[in-house]
Amino acid sequence: MTDGGAHGGAQGGAHGGEDPLVATFGSLWPGAAVTARPDGRWALVPNARRPRQVVPVSSRLAAGRTLCRFSSDSSPAQVVRRVAGAAVVGATRGALLGTRVGLSGEPVDSLARHLGELMGQPVTFSVGIGSERVNRKPVLQVFDERGRTLAFVKIGDSEVARADVTAEGANLRRVAAAPLRDVVAPRVLHESWWRDRVVLVLEPLGSLRASLPRPRRARTAPPLAAMDDLARAFAEPGTPLEDLAWWSEQRRLSLQMADLDQGRRLRVAMDRLEVLADGRAWPVGAWHGDWTPWNMAPAARGRVHLWDWERFETGVPRGLDRMHHAVNVATVRHGASPEVVVGALPAGSVTERVLAGAYLVAVTNRYLLLAATERGEHIRDRGSCVLAALEELAGLGVSDRSAGSPAGCPGRRSA
Repeated sequence: MTDGGAHGGAQGGAHGGEDPLVATFGSLWPGAAVTARPDGRWALVPNARRPRQVVPVSSRLAAGRTLCRFSSDSSPAQVVRRVAGAAVVGATRGALLGTRVGLSGEPVDSLARHLGELMGQPVTFSVGIGSERVNRKPVLQVFDERGRTLAFVKIGDSEVARADVTAEGANLRRVAAAPLRDVVAPRVLHESWWRDRVVLVLEPLGSLRASLPRPRRARTAPPLAAMDDLARAFAEPGTPLEDLAWWSEQRRLSLQMADLDQGRRLRVAMDRLEVLADGRAWPVGAWHGDWTPWNMAPAARGRVHLWDWERFETGVPRGLDRMHHAVNVATVRHGASPEVVVGALPAGSVTERVLAGAYLVAVTNRYLLLAATERGEHIRDRGSCVLAALEELAGLGVSDRSAGSPAGCPGRRSA
């Protein structure tokens, strides 16, 4: 970011020292420069040194709604801070909202123009990219000129992000045709390409209840009825684990690992799970693939708003979403290690143990294959950790593993 005559550049990011969020924001107006200026139409929130959002300040309503938005695992203190920030926006007309920035040399060809053409009206938007992780991507909250939310937009701007955004669009179209009672997924409004980016426009899922502080138990308890609703909507005949096409695909994926020994260890664990399963037929259905407290919010009539569908799969053993939710709640609360992962999984019976193992097979493949992609270093340790947890749960001894299995699997977010 250039300073437009005053020092204001964010430091420490990519693109020649520019902050990644600022660089991403500038790339949405090719050829323009992001400059610090008192009368700028956007603000870096909370400030230019550590920006987490680029917020439009031309509309107090849009700015306030951006600040009030948060994941449903936010603490009550975070909620209070964000609501207070939104109130400040309204009271001060945005004067105290972060570092103001604008664009110099604003081009005709911009994402704002592209979205305006898709939506049939002029738009503005906020931009966030999240924390540094393998599947990070820009997410926009799009507003009309009055500040009303029109849509949320995901931008596939890397190889991994393009694959994820494309998969989510296809998955959401499939989910939209399913007879769901308790799960509400966003509808796809538009899907297009802009320059070399995939642009997925989704309807906003608004929930007033989601913006209210809730007890920790209510924020972390798994919505079992909604999970069952999704699994049943794609039910298939019961099938032995080793006969599932999904299970065969897990074996195939393990052969693609860059670390051949990790792939071998995974297949040894899969062999052990097949012995434990003993040829029994498993209920088969679907799973969301990343059902966590921060990807959901309560909706009216006991339903659940659920987003981030890029990992959705059918033809899987029913119950995997419950496992993923439990592991992510536990690792946030207690820290990440193989022991915490195994302790979070129900494994009192052979049936539960096999299902928990099947879940760990899936996420081990996911994380370790992503570890070989751009920014894969952010998921590599987590993949090694869940592989160690899988071996522990399957009852494999040290002789079946490589030396030096990690004691922890850092990082809060799944991928």
